Amino acid sequence: MNSNIELIENDGDLKRTVWQFSLSGDVAGWRIYFNKYLEQVRATKRHRFCSQFHYDRYNKINNNLMCPEIPIHIKNELKTKLIEMVNELEIIC
Repeated sequence: MNSNIELIENDGDLKRTVWQFSLSGDVAGWRIYFNKYLEQVRATKRHRFCSQFHYDRYNKINNNLMCPEIPIHIKNELKTKLIEMVNELEIIC
């Protein structure tokens, strides 16, 4: 089972940071993988966001950042989101 989780931190209307994780489960247990980090900006509200800096676990050759340190508030938000996902699961007999 795999599930993607994306957290977006807005810094005003013209800048944002995107963190992407995946939850993976198999017979060995559950793991949370840090997949992607993007620092995005746009010229005005009418323009789309473009990445200035990025890290991608799958496409490492195109990275222009080393793997960033995950801040504690992002870790806490991720845990909260995971708890919400588990609480929404339906129990099937």
